[in-house]
Amino acid sequence: WLAGDAWINSVTHEEIRVRVITGYVACLFAGFSQGPLALDAVGIEGIAPFLPDVVALALAVLPLVAVLRLVPPLVPRACTHRERLQTRSSPGPKQGN
Repeated sequence: WLAGDAWINSVTHEEIRVRVITGYVACLFAGFSQGPLALDAVGIEGIAPFLPDVVALALAVLPLVAVLRLVPPLVPRACTHRERLQTRSSPGPKQGN
C-alpha cells in the first residue's frame, strides 16, 4: 500500500497530483466497501467467496498494465563492500555537548 502511494507520488506531475491521488483513494475505499457487499451476496461457505476476489484481482491488474511505461527504471548502484558495511553500522545522530 505504501509502495503504491510512493510510486504515484513519483510518477505524477505536480499539476495533477491532487486529482490523481484523489482518484486513487476513491477507488481504494470503493474497493474496501465492496468486500462486505460481495460476502453478503455470495455467502461465506465453499469456494464462492473467493471467486469475486479472483475477478477483482484480475481487474486490478489492468490499470497497472496500462501505466507500465511510466515505471521509472530501477538501476542498481554499484557500491563497495566497505560502503555496505558502513551503511549497516552507521551510528545514529550525534548527541549535543
